Amino acid sequence: MTIALAREVAARVAALDGVVAVALGGSAGRGLADDRSDLDLVDRVLDDCQAGRTTSHYQPGHPHGFHSHMYAGFIHHNLVLRDPAGALAARRARTTPYPAALRRTIVRRFAWEAGFAVENAAAPAARYHVSGCLFRSVACLVQVLFALDGRWFLNEKGSVAEAATLPGAPPGFAAEVAAVLGGLGPDPAVLGAALARTGALVADVRDRGGGLLTEPAEPPSPS
Repeated sequence: MTIALAREVAARVAALDGVVAVALGGSAGRGLADDRSDLDLVDRVLDDCQAGRTTSHYQPGHPHGFHSHMYAGFIHHNLVLRDPAGALAARRARTTPYPAALRRTIVRRFAWEAGFAVENAAAPAARYHVSGCLFRSVACLVQVLFALDGRWFLNEKGSVAEAATLPGAPPGFAAEVAAVLGGLGPDPAVLGAALARTGALVADVRDRGGGLLTEPAEPPSPS
């Protein structure tokens, strides 16, 4: 993006109600940008996805974290407004078909974490701890279902409902998640029942992983 184009876009954005300022960051904001700026990150992520590599990082606004393969999802699902050199089209082409190596990594990694989250909350614990573990377990199951279907994941919003529509999802997936997370109370018996139901859901989703889970899954490396 040239500075001239950035100023043109900023002028249009600034005319919108509620916009008080527009800034340009990154390498362009520091005067260090070149023709490859920002594209390097995209290319690196796409390379990682093809090789079955993805990382997860804490980020406000993403309660299950930001997973690097989400960048590829943004490329795949975007609405192109301007791409005269075909730079975006070339990169979008790399997202189809969904990388088999990435599918294997996501299914194995998050199937492991989904079960671990339930086991980690099995001991007597406060409701907030159990609810947090249950959320992480469900979020991991969503990752598994998206990957099994070869669908790029974008964010947590609406992901349970979308995952429930996928061919590989257990029947009643969204309703079961809503029942588990919506009925939590301080009673240990209630928490125990919620953990048991989530554990059953984990087992059901894992069964759908087939050959991808024939070897013991490994926990994710620290990011």
